[in-house]
Amino acid sequence: LGDGVLTGPNLEERARRHQAYQDWITGPVASYVGGDSPGAADAIVTGCSMGAYHALQIALTRADLFPVAICQSGNYDPSTWHGWGDHGDASYFTNPTDYVPHLHGDHLDWLRSRLHVVLTVGQGAWETHPTGSLQSTTAMAAMLQDKGIRCELDLWGHDVRPDWPWWRRQFAHHLPRFC
Repeated sequence: LGDGVLTGPNLEERARRHQAYQDWITGPVASYVGGDSPGAADAIVTGCSMGAYHALQIALTRADLFPVAICQSGNYDPSTWHGWGDHGDASYFTNPTDYVPHLHGDHLDWLRSRLHVVLTVGQGAWETHPTGSLQSTTAMAAMLQDKGIRCELDLWGHDVRPDWPWWRRQFAHHLPRFC
């Protein structure tokens, strides 16, 4: 491993695996939840850390199922996750920082009318380094807002860490508005 040899799947394979995961969530999992909760309102997707990325990516691509995304301490640019290999269509379409600036037309109009994103991040230790969550979250909020997609950027204090006690507080702060 120390000889410079890259290990693990390349960017395109990682993106294909993410798409398979997303297809599982939006297919069998969403069907099961819908069947278990007849008459329920639209589902909310949420996640912390890498789950924040997943929540945003799923909401951007399937706002018909998940029109609200609550994302906490995320990094929304998979190309910064020490990937390697060619950057092709699969990695482009699973990287919101790549494709959001290029959204346009009917799909963008539909997202504007349907999607509501809450991006929450602290400003304390580990949010800037090594995760890059603070920088990535503020950049993603600007991209979404620039496209007219409803997006709230909620910056928490310098004492906030990307950890469960804080995520629980943040989630409890935002969730009641959508229930």
